[in-house]
Amino acid sequence: MAKNITAFSRALWLGLLLHLLPAGFRVRGATQDSDNSFGFNDQQHSSRRLRGWWPDEEPDFKFRGDEWHPKSYGYTDCKAPDPVINEDGNIFDCPILRDVCLDQGTIIFQDRRFHPWTSEVRLPYFNITDILWNTPSVLGIGDKWKIGKQRYLPPHVRPWHHMEGSPDVQKPVFSNCTTPLLFYHHFPFNVAEVYRFAVNNIYFMQQHLKFFDEHITLVPANPYMSRIPPYTQFWLQPFSKYQVTDLGSLSQRREPGSPSNSTGEGQAVRCFSKFIMCKITLKKPTGAYFEAGQFVAEYYAKKAAPLQDEFTARLAPLLSPEELHDAGVMKVVFAVRSISHKDIGRMLLNEDELIDRCNKQEAALPDDPNFTIYRSMRCIRHVFGVDNLYDMWLVRHMDVLVGLHGSALTNAMFMRKGSSLIELRPFQFSGRESWPNIYMKSQTRRMEVFWFGIDVMNGSLSAPGEFESDMQPIYTRARGCIARDRSTAVPWAAFRNQLLNVAVVSRSVWRYKVLRYSHAYYTTDNLEALEVPGKEKFIPPELLTWFQDLDAERTRAAAIPLTPEGEERARAAEESLLASIAAKRAAEEAARAEAAEVEAGHREGDGTGPGGAGGEGAEGVEGGEGGAGEGGMEALVAEPDPGARVAAERSRRRHRVQQAMARARAARAERAHSGAMSGFIAARARFGAGVHAAANALGLGRGHAGAQAQGEAGQGQEAEVQGQEGAQAEGQGQEAAAQGQDAGGAAATAAGGAEGAGAGGGQTAKEEPQGEAAAQGAEGAAQAA
Repeated sequence: MAKNITAFSRALWLGLLLHLLPAGFRVRGATQDSDNSFGFNDQQHSSRRLRGWWPDEEPDFKFRGDEWHPKSYGYTDCKAPDPVINEDGNIFDCPILRDVCLDQGTIIFQDRRFHPWTSEVRLPYFNITDILWNTPSVLGIGDKWKIGKQRYLPPHVRPWHHMEGSPDVQKPVFSNCTTPLLFYHHFPFNVAEVYRFAVNNIYFMQQHLKFFDEHITLVPANPYMSRIPPYTQFWLQPFSKYQVTDLGSLSQRREPGSPSNSTGEGQAVRCFSKFIMCKITLKKPTGAYFEAGQFVAEYYAKKAAPLQDEFTARLAPLLSPEELHDAGVMKVVFAVRSISHKDIGRMLLNEDELIDRCNKQEAALPDDPNFTIYRSMRCIRHVFGVDNLYDMWLVRHMDVLVGLHGSALTNAMFMRKGSSLIELRPFQFSGRESWPNIYMKSQTRRMEVFWFGIDVMNGSLSAPGEFESDMQPIYTRARGCIARDRSTAVPWAAFRNQLLNVAVVSRSVWRYKVLRYSHAYYTTDNLEALEVPGKEKFIPPELLTWFQDLDAERTRAAAIPLTPEGEERARAAEESLLASIAAKRAAEEAARAEAAEVEAGHREGDGTGPGGAGGEGAEGVEGGEGGAGEGGMEALVAEPDPGARVAAERSRRRHRVQQAMARARAARAERAHSGAMSGFIAARARFGAGVHAAANALGLGRGHAGAQAQGEAGQGQEAEVQGQEGAQAEGQGQEAAAQGQDAGGAAATAAGGAEGAGAGGGQTAKEEPQGEAAAQGAEGAAQAA
């Protein structure tokens, strides 16, 4: 009884809610897609999305006079150029609003295309609730706490009206020469994430796609009314003539005429003819990490030029001016943590030892100009993040950056091309066990900066961080975060090995490739290879080997002369090798296609084609006769080629596996479809009965219709979920079919290789049961399904 009352109440309230909601809201909510940030159906609005999906035409409405409609009180007197916006470069589908005012964090629009007094089209929903941010603290980012990770709330956006509380918004004067770009991205208080999401993508949109020019006003959208970190403002400033600002500062109520460096007018302006909102993710293939860093570094090189003497004197206690400007000295800087951050962990426990032994030249560089361009090395330490301009100047003069995994390593993007980065990881935070490889290792894959890694696999070399050693209920239990913040010691032998690698590379990408392709660039603390076979996505597997002797790999690298001619020969050799790999793959593909044709011919010849040999009834007879009449007799008389026989057998096995898995996939899809339809019909009946009873009891005819519509929408969502599960099952079936095909193909390949080597039919028969087992297993799976 209680359950019936609960269902009755729920149905009643849903019906009343749907009855009261405007039609536009119901349509928008029904078409919203979780992958579409702006609430439009991709298929219906693809043409709009290509140009920002904003209607260019003015809406057709009845004009009742200025007092009834939003009204502009003119435009600011601005001498600065208007920002250039090229919507063809709008890869993130950023909404571009017209006639917008900002008031204390609220976005107020007069745009006639969406204003309720002039249009029946609602402003498309701008979804940022899937964007994450970590609560910042003096101890670092918020992922150290259980609930430190937050989601953005929707932005405050509303139409302009006659009850505005600020005079400049009541009678808006719009700016044509200031266009704010408000953009959201993940983790805005994390240094590495700001570079990965914001700097990389802002550079790509401006310099490659020309979406906007340097007269844009960049507004990083931190959590509501928070200020932006200093490094964010510093890194983004090269992309704009105006000061990078935050939404709180730009929308703050100020006295008229207050100065501002963020606008083209040079004074505070809060109303704009154009206003852009973006949600920046990594779903678009930009990846201009090093390019963006060089753009920023070159901008600040001009700023640092007048301070050259001051910075040189500042560095002198650690590195003399003579060493600084000597190209024969390999200059190594250790990125160390500040005192407050050392308290939580992620320290290099034997930092002093490594720096001391480095400066004592215990790495022992060979006295051979053909081996390396360096005669000696000098190691220093530096705390990044205190003075951003000095940081930029310093890394531009270094050859190597060393540090534990962390945001400070992002400074490698500002180093000169051909510089090196040595990344250290503590126990249980290696690329095998966790996620660190998605950062600097991945961002340097184009080899403008050479990445080297040492992962500590010996637990005795690491010590727990503060949060791990004093675990509180509010601290995170995420294994990756805990392991990341451990302090660690790196054996001198492992560090010396990477110093020698950097020395032999000598800023040559071709020498680096020798170490990269042999996996000598990435080792454990005891000098074993650490890369997992098959994980290298960007290098053809035919180029990869596994080192046996690290010194031998350095000798191979040193064989490439450090001359333009030597590098040109290395380039030509790699291009030739890549061409031969491509030709080999093309030949293999052609052989597979030919084998498929031969197998099809055999099927026709022996009557296994449509109808089958001696098949059922007239169709089988016609099929067998047709096969014999159309070349099938010739196939029977002629001696079959051994290679063709093996290929045909392999193709038949693959075909049986595919058929079995296709049947299994069809069965799963049918079951999912049946379940979805049953659930849909049952839910519709239950929901409709409850709402109908509620409507009759209260006499709400329109409420009944609205509730019934809402019930149908709920049933559609349930059916959609069931359909998604069916699609997922189908995808799993396809994956299983591919695995089964690979198994059958591997067995047939083994059989073909053995026969080609002269092992005879007996060896082929020996391998055959593997393919049969794969086919039988797939058949059994299909029957079980």
